[in-house]
Amino acid sequence: VNQGPGFDQLADVLRKELFTYKTDGSGQYTHKPLSGEWAERIAALHEELIELVAESDDTLLEKFFENDQLTEEELRDGLHGALMNGSLIPVFAVSALTNVGVRRMMDVLARYAPCAADFKEVKGKASVDSEEEITRPAAEDSPASAFVFKTVSEPHLGELSFFRTYSGKVKVGADLTNTTRGRQERMGTVYSMNGKDRKDLGEVVAGDIAAVVKLKHTHTGDTLSDGANPIVLPRIHLPEQKIRAAITPRAKGDEDKISNGLATLH
Repeated sequence: VNQGPGFDQLADVLRKELFTYKTDGSGQYTHKPLSGEWAERIAALHEELIELVAESDDTLLEKFFENDQLTEEELRDGLHGALMNGSLIPVFAVSALTNVGVRRMMDVLARYAPCAADFKEVKGKASVDSEEEITRPAAEDSPASAFVFKTVSEPHLGELSFFRTYSGKVKVGADLTNTTRGRQERMGTVYSMNGKDRKDLGEVVAGDIAAVVKLKHTHTGDTLSDGANPIVLPRIHLPEQKIRAAITPRAKGDEDKISNGLATLH
């Protein structure tokens, strides 16, 4: 509402209310109904949101055509489904510096965004070279499968691979197959991560996100799977890079340092 540095007011399209935040970093806010021009603008956007949610589901679309509207319950259930199938992407105005808008964003995501339990099956390929699609239940009693989505190098700890478990259980000390590269890996210490804080875990189950140290052959984008039931999960498709750069050593003998640094970056 009050755009620019130091903003503290947001118009919420879902609730049609004005949120006013404290700027002391606490994230606390008050809310009240909108009035005047903002009430008209947000009411129009709210109606547009209802139409978009209705269009994301055939059953809701029929109800919308019959009644020319959706109930609040239908809107909220439909919003969850629209976020899950990707037909709607939420946009939030927040400030990490002053903690404005962050709490409302987290509340909306916690209530409406899809969670691991919403996805009933895992889809992948039998091998890197195979075109055959295979599926398995996204359940704890299914064969283990996990996807490494991030790799960082931690001082005094080594390489830390962040992964999401898509099916089954991943236990410390378990032998898994990197089906992307055809190599075996033994799971080291598994951590639950919260910023810089780490908590040791004995195992993680389908839907959990965790990190493991010192995998020897695994990089970002690789799949770890139960060797007896292999699966290769879809890789992250990144846009083609537009900027390229070359690195040259400043002094003779720096090639090894550059090589080690690039290897750490993957």
